[in-house]
Amino acid sequence: MPEFTLTRTTHPTSDAARQAALADPGFGRYYVDHMVVIDYVERDGWQDPRVLPMSQWQLHPAAAVLHYGQEIFEGLKAYRRADDSIWLFRPDRNAARFVASAQRMGMAVLPEELFLGGVDELVRLEQSWVPNAENEQSLYIRPFMIASEPYLGVREASNYRFAVIATPAGPYYSDPVKLWITPNYTRAAPGGTGTAKCGGNYAASLVATQEAYANGCQQVLWTDGAEHKWVEECGTMNIMFVTADNELLTPSLGSILAGVTRESILALAADHGLTPSSAPSRSTRSSTASPPAGSPRSSPAAPPPSSPRSRASTRRSVASRSSATASPARRPRPSASTSSTSSTAAPRTSSAGRAGSSERTPPAMPPSRRPELTRQLSGAEFLRWYWLKDEVVGFARDLGLRTSGPKDLVVRRVAAALDGVAYVEPAPARSPSGAQLAGDLSRDTVILAGQRCSQAVRAWFVTQVGGGFAFDAPMRAFFAAADGTTTLGDALSHYRATRGSGPDDIDTQFEFNRFTRTWHERHPGGDRAALLAAWRDYRARPVDERGRG
Repeated sequence: MPEFTLTRTTHPTSDAARQAALADPGFGRYYVDHMVVIDYVERDGWQDPRVLPMSQWQLHPAAAVLHYGQEIFEGLKAYRRADDSIWLFRPDRNAARFVASAQRMGMAVLPEELFLGGVDELVRLEQSWVPNAENEQSLYIRPFMIASEPYLGVREASNYRFAVIATPAGPYYSDPVKLWITPNYTRAAPGGTGTAKCGGNYAASLVATQEAYANGCQQVLWTDGAEHKWVEECGTMNIMFVTADNELLTPSLGSILAGVTRESILALAADHGLTPSSAPSRSTRSSTASPPAGSPRSSPAAPPPSSPRSRASTRRSVASRSSATASPARRPRPSASTSSTSSTAAPRTSSAGRAGSSERTPPAMPPSRRPELTRQLSGAEFLRWYWLKDEVVGFARDLGLRTSGPKDLVVRRVAAALDGVAYVEPAPARSPSGAQLAGDLSRDTVILAGQRCSQAVRAWFVTQVGGGFAFDAPMRAFFAAADGTTTLGDALSHYRATRGSGPDDIDTQFEFNRFTRTWHERHPGGDRAALLAAWRDYRARPVDERGRG
């Protein structure tokens, strides 16, 4: 586990101001003095874990998170107990879900221990911000990750930033909650992003929440996207029903988020005389007239906290990271009351009995880890999982394979190698006489054999590196060596790697071209950094010794 560096704030919150904030914390009104930040750079991985003063960030206007929504987050709480110790509620499950969300959104995967380490570091430092336990108060912790790379092409980003912030929180709802079943909007569907905790899911729910407010309700009870008949989840929580037969019924997973509280209550249900079951539940609308639009509403102050109202069986100590058994949980009840304008919910049944299997044990959370990327994997197993491009390229190098070309080509090479079969490279694409790249270009655009740096290519490079782009000798050599499998993304990496280390005059340019071709013939799996290191070593030799070895 890397050590976190600490830079303390020079303007800490005074004790008086902090106590005033804790007396009436609300939600998201006050923030602790520090935050955790860790950055991810493609090929280099996660680096520089640090604790910094809470401050604003500078973000490039082209940052991918602002355009394509690569963003995920978690929510958990720290509680102060009667003995003044501070505990977290099952943070390992949030860490596992964070991994699953990152995989679904095509983002870099943060190791679970790094997630837990960042949370612990912040809570240890900001213990004075954890309120006393009365009135359901706690310290709400928000880990999140964004795509920070400035890039407008549609692909997964190469750079990410993970951070942890925290805010003292009071009870999320002060009164019983009325639920509104919307007939107009859908939050999740099979194959969508409902299983990931990403900001886009919440943004898409806001207009339906406004509809609920207009009808005198505080939250939306979401139904399925196909028929709008089957209950799935609430806007800020999972939902459960207790039947007359002491069955604890909750909608099954598949298109909705796997709640940590949901999993915990299902695990505890049998200890309280309830039979846990996960299956679809049908909604039936009441014929009672709706109240007029504009009825008074009681809205929450901010996005949802994820920790439970009832106590859980295991908690995590910030001081020791040890588990302990907490006092028994209360008998679970439906988590919200429905208004006359909402639908009442009942278990889904049919003439053939319940549709869908009844689970007598709590369903598992999404897989927290992919298999290790080793030679023991089969090609089919390798293709089952999503891998970041730098993972695929690094593994291909370990296998001694070519790494040029788009990601899917490298993936096919790796899968064939794992199955021990020869991979037939596609025939190199060749540029018709005089044809040049044009139109919408991206990192995955293949450089055709014989391709020159057209106006469209130059314009694309300017959008990536700025107006100082120069199509110099290293770039001409790269394009001249293009064989129909290299991409503009490869060319961009080559350009950035050769800045300040390329040849200075025409004679040296030709020498660099020859050296590059010879080096790649001898090192077909080598990367740009190794090429430039070899070039510098070559140029450092006396002239009469160059070319030996």
